[in-house]
Amino acid sequence: ALCECPGMVGATVSCVKRYDGGVFDMFQLDRSKFDSVVSNVDWDAVKAVFNGFVKAGCGEKNGKDCVTELSNMWSLYGTFMDNSFKGEDVCLSVIRLEEEFGGYLMSIYSFDEETDTVKSFANRIIDAYVNMEREVMCEPSCAGEISDSFYSCCTKHALEVLSSKPMRKAYEKLFKNVWSFMVQSDSDSEGA
Repeated sequence: ALCECPGMVGATVSCVKRYDGGVFDMFQLDRSKFDSVVSNVDWDAVKAVFNGFVKAGCGEKNGKDCVTELSNMWSLYGTFMDNSFKGEDVCLSVIRLEEEFGGYLMSIYSFDEETDTVKSFANRIIDAYVNMEREVMCEPSCAGEISDSFYSCCTKHALEVLSSKPMRKAYEKLFKNVWSFMVQSDSDSEGA
């Protein structure tokens, strides 16, 4: 539905922003945190990221419907994860990516508030993810099987869109916005 009507992203954001809080009233719940989040979220950043994902996954490339192509790819990720959890060291498994996967996970937990900026932290996570994806797709002994399983013009287009400069800027903007909530939450917790 999003491919036929990408305006749904904006419409959904409008609904959230204009929500009257009926459920909160009905169940006599405090809505102050909800209202705080809604009023402080950078909705333009949210829309940019979600619209980027729509752009990445919709359309037709080289005669193939990208929604179908990418759906098949996501199903194969299930096989990839199944093999990983079974401990199988095969091409369709995270086991062979131990170093790159570890680097990606470490990048997520590596924020140093004294030396990092939000931008440097976000770029480190994105770079570690791209490095891991490159190993998944390009390692010579598995490149053929991975290509047959995952590569298509649709996946290439999606990866190009999702790692593009405008998307990096959108991720950074959203990350900074979400980061401000986490910092505020931490300081609220410390004051309690």
